[in-house]
Amino acid sequence: MDFAPYVKSPRSSLSLLHLVNFTACFLAVTLTTTAGTLSGEPAVWHTIAVTFDGPEGGEDDAATFWDHRLTVTFSQGDYRYEIPGFFATDGKAGSSHAQSGNQWRARFTPDRPGKWHYQAELVTGPKAAIDPSVGTSVKLKGALGSFTVNPSSLSSNQDHFRAHGRLEYVGKHHMQFAGSGHYFLMGGAGSPENFLAFDGIDGTYDFAKTPEFPSLGEDQLHHYGPHRGDWREGDPNWTDEDGDDARGIIGAVNYIADQGLNSIYLMPFTSAGDGNDVWPWAEPQTHNTFDMSKLAQWERILTHLQTQGVHIHLLVTETENESLFEIEDDGAPFADTRKLYYRELIARFGHHLALTWDLGEETGWTDEKGGTVGIGITTAQQKAFAQHIRDLDAYDHPLTIHGIEMVEIYPQLAGFDAFEGPALQRHHDYNQHIIDHLQISVAAGKPWLVSMSEPLGWEYGLRPDADDPTRDGPRKDVLWGRLHGRRRRR
Repeated sequence: MDFAPYVKSPRSSLSLLHLVNFTACFLAVTLTTTAGTLSGEPAVWHTIAVTFDGPEGGEDDAATFWDHRLTVTFSQGDYRYEIPGFFATDGKAGSSHAQSGNQWRARFTPDRPGKWHYQAELVTGPKAAIDPSVGTSVKLKGALGSFTVNPSSLSSNQDHFRAHGRLEYVGKHHMQFAGSGHYFLMGGAGSPENFLAFDGIDGTYDFAKTPEFPSLGEDQLHHYGPHRGDWREGDPNWTDEDGDDARGIIGAVNYIADQGLNSIYLMPFTSAGDGNDVWPWAEPQTHNTFDMSKLAQWERILTHLQTQGVHIHLLVTETENESLFEIEDDGAPFADTRKLYYRELIARFGHHLALTWDLGEETGWTDEKGGTVGIGITTAQQKAFAQHIRDLDAYDHPLTIHGIEMVEIYPQLAGFDAFEGPALQRHHDYNQHIIDHLQISVAAGKPWLVSMSEPLGWEYGLRPDADDPTRDGPRKDVLWGRLHGRRRRR
């Protein structure tokens, strides 16, 4: 197949953005039964949601999350996907801010047209959400149903990911779209890593005891005020009695896409870390109850990123909190709260087409023998976490680990099947480090995705146009090696 790269064309110069160069059909629904409630576009590569009336639950009730496991199997004959579902309060929490209800939902993004059948199973029991051996079936109205998926009508020359299909690891150094066959050359924003710390999102506030940047005052959240003007009629929004809405952050997404960037690097968990302002839970220090309206609003933001052609690089922890689950679970090697956290993320966001899971920012520093360096987790834990995500994610999205030096974590992971490569952070000597990492992966039998994350120093990234109008340094020292995989001759 020809190498047909998918690269957005910049429409203006970049400013104050880190450069993250990190590798990387349309769903159609015609309701044929009166089973679960179906919503979504009727074509391949679009997401459809199927929603059921189920047991009453609440976001402040840990049993709602621990003790229920919804799985919906979507099939065409022997071809099938087992999709984890989730509690959805009243089904519209992003606007209603509902904290309780009886709606249970699964999101599915089909990859082929034709008639699809689904069968839902809801079980309950102690920690059934994370233990597949536990659970008693709960009778679910409308558990069986079917719908028809039509072919995509989008052209592969469009930025919209629904025109290209799911972004997949295909055993090479770049990801490829399953629909269009185009390869993906990634270049995007790596700052702010706490992109979701937006004052208009429900339940979002600065939990830090002291501000990280005192000169900015006590309010450390993002307002994205200048980007409110980038919001366009018809873009996602939500209403709030206090006047908060989505226009600032949705406008920021539009701005990123308008610059020609096709990826964003963000974290859903920064509490106890640098930002201390992003978490999916109802309370930042209670890791078994989830904020329903916040997660529904995150979904609208992530969906808009995808419709604008922006890949989601989702780093599930950062170095300061990467061991927090296990510490709270009395030193367990793989905490139950971590498993619940992974399930909620996969169930709610795994349907997106261009998504990479990352075990965490600057995570798991280990020495050559697999021992821990600093506060990190071990190689054995990294492999267990990665395999758990791979087993639960029906779409097999690429999985990476963000780290700094090769000797600390990466040689021990070479060849591991549930790992697609580093999100390699360097502030100098880019090209040779890229080459070194690719070589150890090829030698181990599984080529890694090429990457370079946070180049040029975390404090700066790309400088404003007035300070660096030519971009000669970033172009020659970072992009050349990342795209060509060899040293630049001087």
